[in-house]
This record gives sequence, structure tokens and C-alpha cells, in this order.
Amino acid sequence: MLNMTVIRGLSNNPELEFQQHIARDSQNKRTRSLLCCQFELLCDWLENDVRIALWAFYRTGPCGTEVLVIEDCDDVQERLNQKSTELETTDLETIDLETIDLEAIDLEKMSRQFRRPIIRLDQPIALSTVDIEKPWGREIWYTGIEKRGVSTVTDGQYELPLPWLQAVASDTVFKTDKRIVLLKILDPLPEPVYGDLYFELHEKKQEVYIVTHIDKTAWPDDVGAIRLGFDQAKLAQYEDEASFLVDYRLAVDNYNVVRRHIDALLDERRKAQSIPLDEPIPAVQLQDWLAELPGDLNEKEQHLRNKMEAFTALQALRLGDVVAIPCYVPHALQHGVRTVEFQTPVYERKILSFAQKVLTQDAWDTEQALQQVQVRSVNTEMPNTQIDRPGLRIQTIVAFDDFQVLRVELGEGEAYRPDQLSCYRLLLVVSGEIELAGKVYFSEQACLIPNNYALQVSAKTEQAIFLVATPVQ
Repeated sequence: MLNMTVIRGLSNNPELEFQQHIARDSQNKRTRSLLCCQFELLCDWLENDVRIALWAFYRTGPCGTEVLVIEDCDDVQERLNQKSTELETTDLETIDLETIDLEAIDLEKMSRQFRRPIIRLDQPIALSTVDIEKPWGREIWYTGIEKRGVSTVTDGQYELPLPWLQAVASDTVFKTDKRIVLLKILDPLPEPVYGDLYFELHEKKQEVYIVTHIDKTAWPDDVGAIRLGFDQAKLAQYEDEASFLVDYRLAVDNYNVVRRHIDALLDERRKAQSIPLDEPIPAVQLQDWLAELPGDLNEKEQHLRNKMEAFTALQALRLGDVVAIPCYVPHALQHGVRTVEFQTPVYERKILSFAQKVLTQDAWDTEQALQQVQVRSVNTEMPNTQIDRPGLRIQTIVAFDDFQVLRVELGEGEAYRPDQLSCYRLLLVVSGEIELAGKVYFSEQACLIPNNYALQVSAKTEQAIFLVATPVQ
């Protein structure tokens, strides 16, 4: 027999209500149950403390523990009022517990009606993606939660916003009160300049890039680049770092003048076509607009940009290369180099320069950045090989103080069985195909591994390469 409980009134912690519900069922030797709990979610990634009312439906039984989360509406209330048994009340302050008929709640039907997935909490959960357009291309988010976009989990048909899952399964799946490690793909345009990222640094955010594709049209020899730190040979020509930075700052300021002049002229064209001033413009359109500007202005921009960039260093990148970015080191991935990125889930950066208009802020942060920038040569972490035998290679590609990332290479028929951990993990396939919990994952597909899950991954192709990120508790 299935025990069904409805919690009336808003709950502050739906997962706690579920855990208490399970404890009661265990005492009464019930093996199947359903708990319906209404709660409010604070959308702290939005402005003005927006709250939304949601219902969580937890179900336990032969298929393990599942949850359906849907928006509150009159239809949900009507379903819950279709009672066929006597009410049972308790003294839990303003919360009433009611036992109702199973026929009143059909989770599969509600899942279809509200187009939300039923998520099994003790199995890997597939991550869906959201595209974030950038002046230099796009970012593809797997775990991003910001005003600009919210990533989702999926059952392959319907999607659930990731923060909704966190609200109902923080302890069950994630086992941490920290924000989830940010996983995304950087997909810059192949055109030089237009596909080059901001030259920026971070104070707290730690990030690692893994190169997954190099555009042949941009880099015919298959060797791309990242702008990383400063040119050490040029630095050696100066008496000290301070004098080097004085000249670099002058070069940036000179370029900034012509940059802002050009951006102002391009904004006039935006206005003429009713294009928002903070909306990315396709590179082809920008090229056409720039061709209409006075030739000497474009030549001046290129000359001053070259002088500015002469102070910085380019590091070659090949397919499979790993770059761990230390804090305070300015960097800019270059056009046509596609990478997977894991990073600390905080939004903070200081832009030293950019060869386009910055759409998210009015001015660069050059002065503040140069007060803390690392000028000397950059020592990036090298992968640390843990296991290297035929069919299995495991490397720690980065070990930051808040998360680490492994790269696993599997031969067909081989399996990866790490120890269970009391926290979540993120897994993303780089190449080939893998099988996990009866499901096949392809290149650039990712999933969330719940805490204490006995992970076992097998290769479905001759070789499969995947990444596993684990937060440091």
C-alpha cells in the first residue's frame, strides 16, 4: 500500500519534510510512499528577491526515490482536493498532514501536462544546456545559474531548472551548501579579433580550460593560442615591473580612446536599426559597418591594438591541451579554439582590454586590475598521471582548493570504478561514447553524479575520453 501525505502551507525546507516523512514510513514499515509539499524558491540569481511558488512530489518505491517539481497553479490545488479518505491532522503548527487517494495524483500525467521531468535522485542525472551569446561567440552552460540564463537537468524529453533540483535535493544529490561547480564550453568565432575573448583576470575565480577543437580555417596547422600573461622578453627590457606596467597602461589607454570612438560610431548604426546597445552583433555585420568607417580610423585602431598586445604573451594550444588559469593572471582565449571550462561558480572579473565593445559594463577595469596583476612568468599546473596502463589512463589535470578535475581515457570494454564520495560529481564526455547506469552518453553530453553513487563507466567505442569534476568539501 502506498502512503500519501500532503503538506499544507508553504514549507521552508521541502527536502527536510521528505526526510521526516521517510523516517515515519520506515517506522511503520511502509515501502512505497508519496509526499506532496508546497514551497517557495528564492531566485537569488535575479534582482529584487523574486520568489516563485512550487510543488515538490517525492515518490519512493521499487524505482528508488523520484521527484517531480512543478509550478503552483489552481489545477494542482484541485487535484490535491480530490480526496476520498478521511483527513488525518497533526499538531505541526500551521502544517496539516492529509492522507489522500492515490488516484488523485498521477505523477506521470502531471509530468506530461506540466512538461517537467520526473527525476530519479539516486541515479546519474543528465544535464541539458543553455546558449549564452557573446560578442566573441557563445558560451554553452551546463551548470550556470545567472540572470543571463539558467541551466537545466533533463530526462531526455522535459527539462527542470537546476536550482529547482537543488531546492528539493540539496542533501540527497549534492551534499553541499556551496554553489555547484560551473561547467561550460567556450565556443569562440573563428575570425581573428572578432573571436578573441576579453583580456581579463580574476581575484577569486579559478578556472581550467581543456581544448576540444581547433578550427582549421582559423589555425591551418592545428595550433591555436591563448593570450596568457605578459611577454617576458619585453619585460626584461625594463628596470622593474612598475616601469613596464606604466608603458603598458599608456598603450592600453591610447587604444581605449580609439576603441571608444569606434564603438560610439557603431552604436549610431545600432540605433538606426533599432538594435539594443547591449546586444551582440554578428561578426559579418560588424565587418560591414567597420568597412564604412574612415580607413585611417581602422588603421589607427589596428596599429594601437598591436602596440598594446605586444606587451602580452601568446601560448600555443593543441587539441587536448590543458590550461589552469591562476588568479591575478590576465588571459584571453583566442578565436577558433573551443574548450571545456570548469570554474569556481562566482561572477567576478576585471577586464584589462577588449578589441570590441564590452556589452556588460561601461568601462574597462584596467586601473584596478594593474594594481594586483601578476606580471612575472606564469607557472600552470601540468596533468598528474595516476594510472597509465593499456585501456585505462587517469590524470588529475587540475587540483584547485575548491575543486579538482580528472581526465579519464578508456578503451572499449574497459571500466572506470572510482570510490564512492559523499558529494556530487560532474561528468562530461570529450570524445567517443560511454555507458553509465544503462544510458549512453556522447561527445559533449554531461551528467550530474549524486553523492554516494557507485560510479561505473564503460567505453562504448574504441576509445572514450571524459572529464570528472569533484568539489573539495
